[in-house]
Amino acid sequence: MIEDQVSNPHFSLRQGLFSILAVFIAFFGLAVSRCQAENEVLAAFLSAVERGQMEELTSMLHPKLVSQVDAPVLEAWLQAVAFRLGRVEVVSPGTLIASEDREETSAAVQFSKGTATVSLVSIQSQIVSFEVQSESMTNWFSRPTSLKIYRERVEQFIQSLLNEEDSTCLELLHPEVAEKLSPSQLGTYRSSLQTSAGQITATQFHHANLTIQEDERLSQMELIYQLTGSKRTVEASFVIRFRGMRGEIVGFQVR
Repeated sequence: MIEDQVSNPHFSLRQGLFSILAVFIAFFGLAVSRCQAENEVLAAFLSAVERGQMEELTSMLHPKLVSQVDAPVLEAWLQAVAFRLGRVEVVSPGTLIASEDREETSAAVQFSKGTATVSLVSIQSQIVSFEVQSESMTNWFSRPTSLKIYRERVEQFIQSLLNEEDSTCLELLHPEVAEKLSPSQLGTYRSSLQTSAGQITATQFHHANLTIQEDERLSQMELIYQLTGSKRTVEASFVIRFRGMRGEIVGFQVR
């Protein structure tokens, strides 16, 4: 039997071809399963975006991305997609680059009001970045849908400054601003505030100023507070600028 196998030159070749084919089928099956999984992520993403489902979309995001996305900005983005692009009509076959746990996909999407290229990067089906590129979405951000979280950040900054919690103050600032400030400088600002107003007994939000550029894009947002002290009441302004979908404090001044 062994002699018959050796004497048959087609046996080992045929066996090798079957092995290669088996490997190819296994690899192709893995690629298809990855593609299907990524398509499911894309389909779920588009469904949540089309329906404006904030909680559903947020649940799909990787925790690190969630920490870089402000809910009022994400909500404004969803509203812009709905108003400028409309409903999802056709999703064309896209490209997929997959590694062991990371997948990048891009697809052309026909909306009821225009077209867009939708790109996603996901790790283990959690989205770490997303983008909807379209001329219709140019300069989409004109204002956040709420000031609540920005007021909370400013008020936390004020309280931390008064309590000499300088590390917390720096964490609440834009990274580039925080790098240029030292605890001693924060101490100088704190002393100046106390010299001017005395012991701060009350903090009250007064109003917000939004600076809109000619292209209708939000440039910056200024929150104005009244700080009541034992000597007098002073006005404090806090400038917030947006990096991606997160707003951060870049400056503050007491008048």
